[in-house]
Amino acid sequence: MQSLFEQCIDFVAKNIQSVETLQGFPSQIGEMLASRVAEFRAGKLDNTDVKIIEILTQAYTSDVLESLNLSRSQILCKQESLLADRTVDDERLSLLKIINLADLSRLCLNYNTACLSLDWMSTLGQCSLTQLELRGIGLTDRHIVFLTACSSVRNLGLSSLQLLDIGENYLTEKCLHKLACLCSLRMCDVSNTFIQANQVDATMWSISNTDVFKRQIVNKGWLAENIAQRAHCIKGTVVSASTFYRSMEEM
Repeated sequence: MQSLFEQCIDFVAKNIQSVETLQGFPSQIGEMLASRVAEFRAGKLDNTDVKIIEILTQAYTSDVLESLNLSRSQILCKQESLLADRTVDDERLSLLKIINLADLSRLCLNYNTACLSLDWMSTLGQCSLTQLELRGIGLTDRHIVFLTACSSVRNLGLSSLQLLDIGENYLTEKCLHKLACLCSLRMCDVSNTFIQANQVDATMWSISNTDVFKRQIVNKGWLAENIAQRAHCIKGTVVSASTFYRSMEEM
């Protein structure tokens, strides 16, 4: 039988999107609520999840979501069976809002070809990340302009970024001057792009996939595993990055 305290925690967790604020409550309470929320929330991501992340993050910052690995997420990859599915678009939008609201420091979106929109680039460019991985999503020099806009104009957003992986993309040396505005950047992986070794500083830019990026970003935070698992829950045929590139070349 549950204690009265446990019943109260369950009740709040089930209705947490209606809570005005949790600020002032100790982190132990926040962690217990997040644990129950993770049990209650399953299936498709929606605006309720966005509101939950907003409320918890306002009170407990990075404890809620510190790092997130969404590599090859099925809702963020172009899928032949889901291209016209409105519910997938809604989930992608919810996930984008969650990333925007969360106090993330590390984020991996490798091979998620649905992240190519300028909305995604602009949102990512405003995040205070220290590590970002965008390998194999189909980036071009134009996308880098939007990704770095906030940092270049206001010295905000990705100005704290230290590690960036943008390998396996359609990038040329033209994007390098835009990346130069990321003042804290100390390692950038541009392997398998059109950028040549003689065009970059070898002490800062890697033309081969380095050990730094071979160490996978792990999910960290009270709701990180819940969000990551639900981002992979839709079944369908994922279009590989190489197939996506070929389709771009045929356009």
